[in-house]
Amino acid sequence: MPVTFGAVGDIISVVLLVKNLVATLDEARGSKAEYQAAIHELWLLDRTLLEIELLTREHADGATPELRGLCGTAKRAVARCHDQVTTFLQRIRKYQSTFDYGQNPNALKEIGHAIRWRIGEKEALERFRAELAGTTSSLQMLMVTANTTLLQVNRKEMKHDLDDVMRRSDNATLSHDASLSAIKDGLENANRNIEAGNSILENLSEAIKLGWLRNLGCELIGLMRSAMMVNFATYRAVIQIQNALPSHLDRGLIEEPMILEDPIGRITPVHLQFITSWDAFHSVLETRFQNIPGHSTMKQRSYGLQAGGTGREIELSRPWQHAFLPGQRVEMSFIFDDWSYGDTCPACSAPSEQCFGADRRCPICGISFRRIQEAQDISSPRQLITQQQKIWLASGKSLDGYDMTCFKRVRLVHKPAAIVIVGKNELIRWDKELKKYRLARVK
Repeated sequence: MPVTFGAVGDIISVVLLVKNLVATLDEARGSKAEYQAAIHELWLLDRTLLEIELLTREHADGATPELRGLCGTAKRAVARCHDQVTTFLQRIRKYQSTFDYGQNPNALKEIGHAIRWRIGEKEALERFRAELAGTTSSLQMLMVTANTTLLQVNRKEMKHDLDDVMRRSDNATLSHDASLSAIKDGLENANRNIEAGNSILENLSEAIKLGWLRNLGCELIGLMRSAMMVNFATYRAVIQIQNALPSHLDRGLIEEPMILEDPIGRITPVHLQFITSWDAFHSVLETRFQNIPGHSTMKQRSYGLQAGGTGREIELSRPWQHAFLPGQRVEMSFIFDDWSYGDTCPACSAPSEQCFGADRRCPICGISFRRIQEAQDISSPRQLITQQQKIWLASGKSLDGYDMTCFKRVRLVHKPAAIVIVGKNELIRWDKELKKYRLARVK
């Protein structure tokens, strides 16, 4: 059979060959003493090979040069043993039919093989036994040498470890001695410092006199008197401030004012405990807008109120007690009629999208305006376009005569006309009036 050689694989393959040869000799029908002696030698060889295999498995890496040399010698001995066993096994292969039980060979052929075995192979068996004995002895000596080498290696390692431990112990002892010396020096230095401090304290105690102690007591009394005076002054100031503050009953009667931002942008607090009706509120607003643009509009009460932030509309028809809340911020806007058809800013005439019912802020002039659409019925062009409206529209002002740039927040009411059906002559007259109005806007 083909056998590959490696370190451990070589020994295992030889062991298998030995076992195969032992099985073959067990089946032989010759001299039992000769066969048993050969089998005994083979079993010794097998045991020796197994011990070598165990040694090689544990120390194949070659911890020392001696072990590496012994492993090489063992490998060569195993190879030689492999050759011997293989040669002898091939030599007795032709007598297999004679050795096997259960075979029915030719009687003459079997007798011939037996005679040939007795005459020609007996000496070969003796020679094979001698070679096995020599190989086994050499392998056993090799094992003894390897074990001795291992003992020496272990002894050297233990000695090296002991030397290392002793060296570390010596180093630790030296380090501890140095630390103890440093501690001793520190204690001696501390003792010297304590003695020096004691001498200084003795000198100070001799220098201190009873009069200095009396002066120190007087100074402490003065400092305490000054601190008490400061505390009393602070207490009196706190009492005065507390008396000046309103009591908890007075504070409960004071409410936060409503904050009003008028169309010009002025912010005014309105105390709801002082102003208790819409008439009083309108009177205060008329007074604040005297000699200011929007006075006539304020007198006509043409303005709107909305809650700041939420935009909730505050109707002027609501009861005064339910219209505002303490601390609420309210925004006020003037209301004007819109004749620009919702496509420009009322202050700077910048293009603007037509959007009814929502507040818009002009990005150019910053005015905030809202367009509101209301329907009305008219029966003549006089109601649609009056002479006064045409004059104001041609001048670029509001219908009340104010410049829109004076205001910060306005509302524009657009009233599209629902024209009543009239006769032909009336329609012609309306057409002329509308043409005059358009010409006035173009100019």
